[in-house]
Amino acid sequence: MKNETVRQQLREKWGIDPRKMWLPLIGRLSADTIYFEYNVFEQQFGVAQLQNLLPELGEKSWWAISEVGEDKSGVSAEVKSFAHQSQIEMYYCNATPDWVVYISHENTIALAGKALLDHLKRAWPDFVSYCNPWE
Repeated sequence: MKNETVRQQLREKWGIDPRKMWLPLIGRLSADTIYFEYNVFEQQFGVAQLQNLLPELGEKSWWAISEVGEDKSGVSAEVKSFAHQSQIEMYYCNATPDWVVYISHENTIALAGKALLDHLKRAWPDFVSYCNPWE
């Protein structure tokens, strides 16, 4: 079931159309967005470790927004890891959405939101060696 409120906020705040691709495939990087090749990110930092940052942001719930309209909500403690979908584009965000994690089927992962990026930088000081590889 689609969450039209979160989808509209993604459009307004981040320029995301959840039915389509996002960074780095389309769109422009802003000060609060970065991306990685998914396999490199997983090897060097890991989506499980990324998911562990959410409680540090004060997040207790999240949304998984798919390009095919199968949106789901959940509690961050229940998330094993952000799934790498091989066939569809997935957006993970909080309800506002102050942060976004986008995983594409083109083997990329993009992150947005100042607080999320600040926590990532503290947890992974060497992130700059791997981010935005196509820029």
